[in-house]
Amino acid sequence: MSANTLGNGFVEVIQDQTIIDICNAQPRDMQGLPIIVPVAVAVETVADGEPDEFKFVLRIGRFGWKAQEASLLNFSANAYLNEMGITSPLQPNENKSSGRDVSQFDEVADPEDEAQPKPNLSTSKPTKPDDFLHPFGEDVEAFARFMRSTKVPPRDFALTELDIFKDIAKAGEEIFSDIKCPVCHTPQYITPPAGTAIIPIWGRNNSTPGIDFGSDDKKGVVPEVLGNKILRPFSDFMLHDIGTGDGIVQTQDAQRPARNAQKFLQQAQQAPEIQRLQQAPAEADRCVVHMVQDLSAQPTSTTAENLEGIKASGARVLDGRTANMIRTAPLWGLRVRPQLLHDGSALTTEEAILRHSVQAKDAKEAFERLSREDKQRLLIFLKSL
Repeated sequence: MSANTLGNGFVEVIQDQTIIDICNAQPRDMQGLPIIVPVAVAVETVADGEPDEFKFVLRIGRFGWKAQEASLLNFSANAYLNEMGITSPLQPNENKSSGRDVSQFDEVADPEDEAQPKPNLSTSKPTKPDDFLHPFGEDVEAFARFMRSTKVPPRDFALTELDIFKDIAKAGEEIFSDIKCPVCHTPQYITPPAGTAIIPIWGRNNSTPGIDFGSDDKKGVVPEVLGNKILRPFSDFMLHDIGTGDGIVQTQDAQRPARNAQKFLQQAQQAPEIQRLQQAPAEADRCVVHMVQDLSAQPTSTTAENLEGIKASGARVLDGRTANMIRTAPLWGLRVRPQLLHDGSALTTEEAILRHSVQAKDAKEAFERLSREDKQRLLIFLKSL
């Protein structure tokens, strides 16, 4: 099932620390798992007129079923490759079809969405990082900008504004809170003020740009249109085991070039900020941020060395647990989705609730204990989202 992308520009500017604070406030048995992932922010080296290596920063993931992406640019590049088969500088290698190389029938040179140089270069082709107008691919960048520009999904007018329904929906929201759904389905955020620097967990300094929001003069800061806005996505954007996992272990995204990503991870594992966040936390700061995705699923010698180094430093790695975990699905836009859960296997909201277990077991059982009338109030509230 495809995930909702409306309003994701607001989600992108939520600060990492906000997600960590939510994690810290959650009960231990319902605590989410924030993971840190690499985000490409700029070209680092150029070879034969094309981007060769990229600069990365680390940020908490928030997009995708496994929260495997932390920026809409990376999300866009992955969608182009995995859903349309279009390669780009961030994802230049074709997927295989049933294990077979597609070069037999795909004759278009990769990357298909090429990096675009600035007009009127003094050289015949780019030779340095700032020679590119669209370093990540013109279409991939345009799609990221489009997603950033979308409004949040609107709520149902009749259920939230008409006197005959709005009191019922309001009562349903109170029940939603009473049975502890907001522990994971965090109702509300306020985005940082315009101009606030988007601070990744590690990797940003005076020589490393912030996350690019498409404004040449204000890269790495919250744009005016996204700043200081109230949004109600009803998600903590973290991974949880609620018994509906897809059985797939999330591996490190194969961003190009692999050698650069591995080099970055080697550097990151030694960063004091990362070690501080990943080592056993104190009671007052007990959220454990985990290292990127599951590096143990990549049986390369370089990765094996990295994995041992990360473990030796005291950092936490995922070790395959993501097979049973899924990102908390944002509930905004729920009213227009006929199929629910990651695979569309739940056809009603009530069925989706009853499928919750493990970390969400208590909330599911609290729902089952509700009277028929209170269940209807809760479901009407959910249908208003």
